[in-house]
Amino acid sequence: MLLPGSISDAGWNALAYEGLKAIEKQLGAEISHAETRTPTDQEEQFRAYALDGYHMVFGHGYEFQDPAKAVAPDFPETIFITSSGGTITDNISPVNFRVEQAAYLLGMIAGMMTDTNKLGVMGGQNIPSVNSTFMAFEGGAKSVNPEVERDSVLLRRLKLAQKEGKTVYTFGANRDKSDISPTTVIANAVITPNAFVKIAEIIKNGEFKPQIYTFSMLTDEAITLTYNPALKDKVPEAVQKAVEDAKAKILAGELKVPQIDFSEKED
Repeated sequence: MLLPGSISDAGWNALAYEGLKAIEKQLGAEISHAETRTPTDQEEQFRAYALDGYHMVFGHGYEFQDPAKAVAPDFPETIFITSSGGTITDNISPVNFRVEQAAYLLGMIAGMMTDTNKLGVMGGQNIPSVNSTFMAFEGGAKSVNPEVERDSVLLRRLKLAQKEGKTVYTFGANRDKSDISPTTVIANAVITPNAFVKIAEIIKNGEFKPQIYTFSMLTDEAITLTYNPALKDKVPEAVQKAVEDAKAKILAGELKVPQIDFSEKED
C-alpha cells in the first residue's frame, strides 16, 4: 500500500493502514506500506512492489492514478488499485468509498440540532469525491431544516467561538474522530476495514475485472455511521430516531441521497 501521509494522522492514512492490517489478519496476506508524497516517489514505489511480486498494490488517493498508469503496463500480473478516481485499464481499477449516505445522516443531525442555521464543511482537496460528500451533508441538513445554509466564513467563526468559550460540535469523516476531540465530535461517517478486505478478496479469488468498485452503506458494512460514546447523550432521542428511520430507508433503497454521479469515469 502506498500512502500520501503518515499512518499516525488518525484520519485518511490511518484508516487505510487499518484496512491493510485487516487484509493481513483475515486473508493471511503478506503486507507492506510506504509513505510516498510525490509522483516520482509514487511511481518508483509502485514499480518496486510489483518487482517484489506483490499481487495487489494499493495507491490510497486520487493522486495515485497517473503513477499507476505509468507502471501498470510493465506488470500485467499485478493489480493496481487507487482510492477514488476513474482510471481503468486491464490491471488498474479505482475503489470509490461512497460515504455520502452516512454524511447525509450527519447532515440530519446538524440540521436538527443547530441553533444558528449555519453549517460548515471542510475538505482536504477540491475533488469530486469530497464535493459529493459536501452535497450529501447539506442535503441531509436541508431535508429536516430547509433554513440551514453553508457558512462561508467557518474558520473565522470557529476561532471566535473558541475565544468566547463556546462549544462548536463537529463531525468526523472517513475515520472515527471521536478520540481526537471527545468533547466536540458528535458522530462520524466511517470507511471501515471491510472495504479494503472486500477488494482484496475479489483479487485473491480471481474475480477481478477492470471497473469502478463502489462501496457504500449498502455494501458489506463498508461504510457506517458511528456516534461518539461520550457525546451521544447530547443528541436528542428524537434526532437519533429520525436518523435511524432515514438509515433504514437508505438500506431498503427507499431514500436516495444527493451525490455526484460517478458511474462515468471520475477524471
